[in-house]
Amino acid sequence: MEKYLDEFMQFIRMEKGLSANTQEAYSNDIIQWFNYLDTTDLEDKDAIFDYLQFLKEADLSITSVSRKITSLRMLYSYMVQNKYIPESPIDAVELPKLPKYLPHCLSIDEVISLIDATDYNKAAIRDRALLEVLYGCGLRVSELTGLNISDIEFREGFLKCFGKGSKERWIPLGKMALEALQNYVRSERNLLLKTANEKALFINRRGKRISRIAVWKMVQKVAQVSGLEKEISPHTFRHSFATHMLDSGADLRVVQELLGHASLTTTQIYTHVSKEQLYKVYQSYHPRNQKQFEESA
Repeated sequence: MEKYLDEFMQFIRMEKGLSANTQEAYSNDIIQWFNYLDTTDLEDKDAIFDYLQFLKEADLSITSVSRKITSLRMLYSYMVQNKYIPESPIDAVELPKLPKYLPHCLSIDEVISLIDATDYNKAAIRDRALLEVLYGCGLRVSELTGLNISDIEFREGFLKCFGKGSKERWIPLGKMALEALQNYVRSERNLLLKTANEKALFINRRGKRISRIAVWKMVQKVAQVSGLEKEISPHTFRHSFATHMLDSGADLRVVQELLGHASLTTTQIYTHVSKEQLYKVYQSYHPRNQKQFEESA
């Protein structure tokens, strides 16, 4: 089994162009599957079905379960292509139905409150710029921390980022994000720098590229300072960006491009959030749905 794993991981590194984080996740998923199998045949359909049921009942997020299933599909597809097995056993198994996942979203007022809460920190100018870009551009946290100073086109108001599979895309910088970035680059970034040749846009107090964990901790802190009781992460700003864009009438395919989604189906999940928002507004404001209207009828 170790042979299959090594060959498969080399395949996805060379052929799929997946990020290091995704590669590590796939590797862990397959190791978990091999450990579950133990001495059972790789092609045992009953074992696959039992494992999928195990995943469904485990205390895992929907996205984690979906990714684990995708990992197995990719593994078995690779093994068929290389004639290790005649057919993929997972294709013959009815997959467990997963509940639909609707991403958590902040209100516009909550976003503003969180950005304003960065004032608690000594690196307030950096953190404000970081959150303005995170929300204003809908970036993944890995895309945010991977930004270099050369990726920002201040004059044109765009930034360049590299998403999943190292795919490059250009994203407009809104007025607030651009102003916050300019303020940070002209002032606080220079104070944090230890060497003049540092390429990273967002740096920590040691003058090095800021980490994803540091961003996550900062988001938790500003949530605490602002009094927000929701559970959030840096990715919540990306969800909020997409939902607010669609709520304001943005075209779905434009949002897909901005988010860097390969499939429109992935972006469409945000339309469900927007429809729920529309329904809440309708329930609250349509005269035919008001209690006083019913009482006077």
